[in-house]
Amino acid sequence: MDQQTKKLLQKYVKIAIFHDDGSFGKENVEIAIKELGEYEVKPFVASYNRFTMDIATPAQKIIAYDPKVIMCFSTTMPTVKLINKVFEKGHYGTLFFGIDSTMFVGDILKARGVNFNYSSSVPDPKNSKKEIVKQYREDVKKYFPEDPINILSLSYYIHASIIIEAMKDIEGKITKEKIIEAVEAMKNLDLGGFPVTFDP
Repeated sequence: MDQQTKKLLQKYVKIAIFHDDGSFGKENVEIAIKELGEYEVKPFVASYNRFTMDIATPAQKIIAYDPKVIMCFSTTMPTVKLINKVFEKGHYGTLFFGIDSTMFVGDILKARGVNFNYSSSVPDPKNSKKEIVKQYREDVKKYFPEDPINILSLSYYIHASIIIEAMKDIEGKITKEKIIEAVEAMKNLDLGGFPVTFDP
């Protein structure tokens, strides 16, 4: 990246990170800070207590910082509360995005006109043409017709498929240890169009 672009990013892109105070949230923050550091952008970071779900203090701090982008490494309800607080203070131009644990935020705040995006480690459960996703949709329709199609259940479906695949190669008694060993040995496995490689 050229110096001019870096300077523009530093000057105009104020990014805040909102996360829970558990190890999952902290690990994601460390990765994000490292990635943003490559663009010489230092985000403002605020965490909330994952047990009390009290977001008042971190929300105040984030609003005072006045970011243009807020990255949410959190769960749905604390994120909804944060966005509502930001809007209450008139910061309508702020962009929000999260991870798969925030997948319901967009649905909950749709009526308010919030455009919320999130990333996911699994393909789009409704539109993907991958064989494993097609099979997932068929199985949900057949066995759980009342359940919604979403990334959470697709993620569980893929996890279960990985375990089943691991068990296929086990000889003799199937144990937890043998399953773990088989999963750890997986390299470039094509699971119905979903690539699986174990990475410690």
